[in-house]
Amino acid sequence: KQEEAHLIEAIKRHAAESRRI
Repeated sequence: KQEEAHLIEAIKRHAAESRRI
């Protein structure tokens, strides 16, 4: 499923940004 991959990518990106702080 491509939708799941897109969601995982978005969550991973958001987590990386949150950890930056």
